[in-house]
Amino acid sequence: MSSPSGHPARRAWWTLPLALVLALQSRLWLYLRPLAQLVLQWPVWQKWGTLLVRWLQRRSPWQAVACMLMPIALANLLKLICVYWTVQGRWFVGAALYVTLKTLEFGCVALIEQACRPTLRTVKLYRVVYLLIARIRRWTNCQLRPWRRWWSAVRADFFSKPN
Repeated sequence: MSSPSGHPARRAWWTLPLALVLALQSRLWLYLRPLAQLVLQWPVWQKWGTLLVRWLQRRSPWQAVACMLMPIALANLLKLICVYWTVQGRWFVGAALYVTLKTLEFGCVALIEQACRPTLRTVKLYRVVYLLIARIRRWTNCQLRPWRRWWSAVRADFFSKPN
């Protein structure tokens, strides 16, 4: 897997950037989950959330899929504003809006998926997408594994040298 210089083996030029973006997307929820849980603990969200979960549990399979896709589509449309602001040089505002949108998107999708899981699992499209996401995560980990080993070796070598 490694070349004689110790660097990970050569792969297509796009694999590392794509794997890094995918890893960032999947790891972002680990850091944003506490923030989303804090917001969802507010009394108004608990009351609305209970009513929303009851409403979602009565949906048919394809209505549940549509309910799950709506926050994703809406958030992705609004992310174009983040890209525009970043290009205009307002990178902090763009990044803050992106993190906010991603938190809301993750929270909404997690809530809907949890409420509708039995219904969603009856839809073949949902099962196919679920398996595709699992494959993408495995691919991402496989692409980044050699780089993680290389980086660990570089760090260990750097810190083991006397000053």
